[in-house]
Amino acid sequence: MGLHVGELAWVGLRRALVLAVALVIGLSAAAHANRPFFPGSRASNPESAVRFSDPSVSRVIYYELSSRAPVQWFAVESERPQELRIQVGVPAGVSRVAAAPGIVLFGPGFAGRPDGLSIDPPQGAGGVALALRGGPERFFEPVTGTESVILGEASVELPEAGTYYAAVYDAQGGEGKLWVGLGQREAFTWRDIPRFPGWIRKARDFHELPGWPRWMWIGGAASLGVVAALGFWVVRRLLRVT
Repeated sequence: MGLHVGELAWVGLRRALVLAVALVIGLSAAAHANRPFFPGSRASNPESAVRFSDPSVSRVIYYELSSRAPVQWFAVESERPQELRIQVGVPAGVSRVAAAPGIVLFGPGFAGRPDGLSIDPPQGAGGVALALRGGPERFFEPVTGTESVILGEASVELPEAGTYYAAVYDAQGGEGKLWVGLGQREAFTWRDIPRFPGWIRKARDFHELPGWPRWMWIGGAASLGVVAALGFWVVRRLLRVT
C-alpha cells in the first residue's frame, strides 16, 4: 500500500510541476515587455540617476516630472562604441502628462552643448540633444493591460566606452508623467517571475488603472480549477488504495 501511495504522490507531484511550468510559460509572455524601473521623481540629479550596465538590454523607466524635480536622469555604462535606441511615451488617458518631452545625452565623445539648454552637464561633459522621430502612436501593452501614446524614438551612437548620462525633461517646462524605453535585447530570467505581479501593479498605478489586467483573473481562475481538480483526483486515488 505504501508503494502505491508513494507512486500516486509522485504522479501528483509531477502534475503539479507541469502546472507550475505552464504558469511560468504564461507569465513569460511578459518577456515581450521591457524590464521596468519606477524611480518616479527620485532620479533628479546625475548622482541619483537610474543606472544600467548594458545599453542593448530592453528596459523602460517610469518618470514623473514635477516642479521640485523638473529633470530626471538615467545613466548607461558602455564597454564599447555602440548604438543606443530610445523611445519616449506617455500614459494614455492620464490627466497630467509631459507635453513636450526632451532628452539630452552627455558623455565621452560628445563635443559642445546644445543651444538654450539650462541643464548643467555632469562633470563638464559635452552633450547632444536627441531628436524624436515618428509618433504619436497608440500602444497597448497586453501584459500590464495599459495603453500609452508613443511620442517618438531616437537612436544615437555612443562613440566611446564610458558612462553616458541622459537628462529627461519637458521642453515647455511642464510637469507630468512619461516613460523612456531603452534597448532592444530581452534579458528576462526565471528569477524575475516572482517580480511580475509587483511590476504589473506599479505599471498600472503609473497609468492610474485599478485592479489587475483581465488575463490575470482568467489565468488565476483556470489555475485554481486545475489545482482543485488535481487535488480531488489524488484524494480519490488514495481512498481507493486504502
